[in-house]
Amino acid sequence: MCNEENLKYISNSVKENILRAVREKLQHLKIEDAILDELKSVAKEVFEKRLATAINDIDFPLLLKTVLREILEPIILRSIEDAINDKLFILKLIDKSRKSSEL
Repeated sequence: MCNEENLKYISNSVKENILRAVREKLQHLKIEDAILDELKSVAKEVFEKRLATAINDIDFPLLLKTVLREILEPIILRSIEDAINDKLFILKLIDKSRKSSEL
């Protein structure tokens, strides 16, 4: 009986010592930081996959056409307006010149 009780005591003592040592090691390892780093990498991977899926879903020719239209249309219209205004100015000058020559 003494041997069994001694073995239980030694066994419990060893378990307690092992648990204490493990707790001390875990405190030094900063488990929270490791978990946060793992969560960050998982989140990054998920976001990268979502971004890749979103990019694959984009209709790039349509997007390019829309962007070019938004950029070029005002420039072209402004150029046309400027050309028309220049022609009108020239026509007005010609008209004034004719009127003055008739007098």
